[in-house]
Amino acid sequence: KFISVGNKALVGEAELLEYLYRDKKTKIIAIYMEELEEVALLKLIVPKITQGKPSKPIIVLKAGRTGEGQKAALSHTGSLGGSDAGYDSLFAQTGMIRAQSIEELFDIIECFSRNKPIKNDRIAVVTNAGGPGVLTADALITHGLKLAKLNAQTTSRLKEFLPQAASVGNPVDILGDADAQRYKKTLEVLLADTGVDAVEIILTPQSTTEVNKTAGVIAAVKKKSDKPIIANFMGEGLVAEGLDILNKNKVANTLFPEAATSALGALNIFRTWQKSKRQKPMQFKNTDPKKVRHILEANLPEEVKTLPIDAAFNILEAYGFPVIQRWVILDKNSAVEIAQKAQGPLALKIMSSNVNHKTDVGGVVLNVIPKKLESEYEKLIKNIESKVPSAKIDGVMVMPMVAGDFVELIVGAKTDPSLGKQILVGLGGTYAEVMQDVSWGLAPLNTGDAQRMIAHLKVAKVLAGIRGHGPFATEAVVECLGRLSQLVINFPQIVQVDINPLVVESEKKGAVVVDARIIIAR
Repeated sequence: KFISVGNKALVGEAELLEYLYRDKKTKIIAIYMEELEEVALLKLIVPKITQGKPSKPIIVLKAGRTGEGQKAALSHTGSLGGSDAGYDSLFAQTGMIRAQSIEELFDIIECFSRNKPIKNDRIAVVTNAGGPGVLTADALITHGLKLAKLNAQTTSRLKEFLPQAASVGNPVDILGDADAQRYKKTLEVLLADTGVDAVEIILTPQSTTEVNKTAGVIAAVKKKSDKPIIANFMGEGLVAEGLDILNKNKVANTLFPEAATSALGALNIFRTWQKSKRQKPMQFKNTDPKKVRHILEANLPEEVKTLPIDAAFNILEAYGFPVIQRWVILDKNSAVEIAQKAQGPLALKIMSSNVNHKTDVGGVVLNVIPKKLESEYEKLIKNIESKVPSAKIDGVMVMPMVAGDFVELIVGAKTDPSLGKQILVGLGGTYAEVMQDVSWGLAPLNTGDAQRMIAHLKVAKVLAGIRGHGPFATEAVVECLGRLSQLVINFPQIVQVDINPLVVESEKKGAVVVDARIIIAR
């Protein structure tokens, strides 16, 4: 079936997906989209299709990956992601498979339609040319697959009939003079190996290559096996008749080896998704929505407003975030009082809705000893008055310096007009926008969503522990992501949240919010 949804006045993606899921003749669903509507509804419908009984894969080609660039944003979170990252999150959280091109879309469809489900991620490669075999090995890793480790019996059987110069490792290089029977025997031996879950077959047309006969034996062997097989006959016109034979016998095939590997990767993504358990969104009972509502109503803007930092901290505390101890200096007298209470080095941060990135204008002073708090406070005020004369200064926030071993993360939220509330986690601190090590999810998040987001980061290896540092409190980060998801769903008027840094300490100490920005709209 081919359906064009037009302007979606009455019928859109949600209705069509439900129809195609009920339709017994439909086995695979493919979508070309530019923008989705009813995303909240789709988040409920799609998992029922991709994890149902029976389940059906949904392959998506999403146009509009790039834009004209991010405009100047009021926070780190605002400049670290866009709608396309949100769509990737939607696909990952619902089990949809994203194709990167029209060609890949149809390669994946063909691989699904002509193969039974893959049971694991271990792939064997057969080739009559070394170069394509090496490229395929690289592509397997890129697409989340593994080169199967052939057992001793398999390599022994291969040595019985392959030339001495052939490679019986994986990829299995059967050499350029391989005839159809050599392909047939090799394929049969590999499929019999219990450590092989699928086979990719590469053929390059050489002087002795039996293109048509090889296509025929691949088709014959495939009929006897439940394991996925995908062929890559390179050479276009030189292998055209062989491709016809493969197609008539419903053997999946692609023009190049990387395309075959990405298609097998899609089979594996779907397998992994089907094995995962559906989870309910994270919900925390120790929250105070009344307090948050009171703060928001007291700061209701005409259009958009950045909340004072103390209001942002109070909102996060009301939703159970671990917020650092803090005091507010309003004048010299309060600086003296705080200096008497505080112990150890302190951090000073300017409080002003007119100062977006405090470090850029010298609005942060670190490692201040209590007895110098008053003088450093005066210096900080004069510095801001000099660099940002128009800034309305509400005071200076003081907090203890975090000591010991820790990692700085950024946790944030932003509102997308189509996708709703997007949640971010990534490497934080001053260089958050430079490093761009971030991952996105769509609220509401479940535990698995948050864990996937963290695992996607490069800094995840650091959090797990490296070179005597860590492991760090990853579970505390998962909880913070869940609490933020709950907060922005409960209060749609919160359009952006920027927690940077979230200082993540040892598993015993947990995590603590050190700085935060919340933007609200009417």
